[in-house]
Amino acid sequence: MRICFFLTIVLVALLHGANAQHDHGSASSASGSGAMEHCVMMPTDPDCMHYTMPPQMVEQDITNLCNAMPFMVGCSVRDYCLDNEANADVSGSPYCADFSILRDLCLDMPGMMGCMHYNSMCAPGSVVMECSTAPLPLARSMETAELLDEMCTSHNMPSCDQVRECEATGYSNCDLLDVYSSTCRSMPFMAECDSWRTMCDAVPDWDYCTVSGSDAPVMKMYFHTDERVYVLFESWVPSNAAAYAGTWFAIFFAGILLELLRAFRRFFEYMMAPSSCDCGEKRTVGNFFKEHPIQPMADVLRALLHFVDVALALLLMLVAMTFNVGLFFAVVSGACIGHLFVGRYISGHARGLQSAGGAGAACH
Repeated sequence: MRICFFLTIVLVALLHGANAQHDHGSASSASGSGAMEHCVMMPTDPDCMHYTMPPQMVEQDITNLCNAMPFMVGCSVRDYCLDNEANADVSGSPYCADFSILRDLCLDMPGMMGCMHYNSMCAPGSVVMECSTAPLPLARSMETAELLDEMCTSHNMPSCDQVRECEATGYSNCDLLDVYSSTCRSMPFMAECDSWRTMCDAVPDWDYCTVSGSDAPVMKMYFHTDERVYVLFESWVPSNAAAYAGTWFAIFFAGILLELLRAFRRFFEYMMAPSSCDCGEKRTVGNFFKEHPIQPMADVLRALLHFVDVALALLLMLVAMTFNVGLFFAVVSGACIGHLFVGRYISGHARGLQSAGGAGAACH
């Protein structure tokens, strides 16, 4: 799939090469005076230190690049900045400046024709100060696609359905940065999300970095107090305080139920225990099986009770493994309260069997 992705990029670049070349000529003619052209073509001239690339040239190059490859992460940044022009915190960011976006695109795909002006003006040895502005720390588009592939190979996350759709279309209609960010918001501590975390250090308030109510809950591998957390099933995600409280009590009563079930198992064994034994017999293997005869109905019921016991215990263990502090204490508190009421029957199992067997059972 990665090879197909690379071939797609090459083919698209070749198909748009002629158009980009034509647009380059149009942008050059629209750039104004010869001094502007001079600094783009001869950026080592000391007089070009404070030169800035003409806005119409920058805009035209961005348009050419994003028309050719709309899935590039820099194009996602451009669209995000345009969609949030009314938000001063976003539109006022230096990373939303047109030249910054062009820089992001050309650092990503420097071989594209739309980067001809940028590559010329910001070549090694350039004195143009605009070229020294820090870009938004983004993973390259190819790298982002590979990271998504690695994450969805090792973990089946909700956003992986979207990743597979992107792969099926050769990423032609895919917002790579949005899909990558959505995936990392669910599991931000994966190694593949290092680039996303670096980006979010620079723009922490952008939507790519903030968790919304529609996002999958963040899966944290340490104790936390978030209300939104997966509880056993994909659809069981408390969305508010009331839902979280209901979940807490459900888990609490499940803990009590587990202790009740274990007490009932002791009662069941008490009722099924042999009523007498011959104390004159020695302890032998044969006598052991004689004292524990096959009882089909009792054995089936015993196995079913054990199944329910183990299943409920494992479910509560999985709840505790969400690392949610409240749900962890719901499990522990439920087990504690349940044991408070029926623990004496569980710990008194041996005495119960002795009473059931009478004096003969006590001989053993």
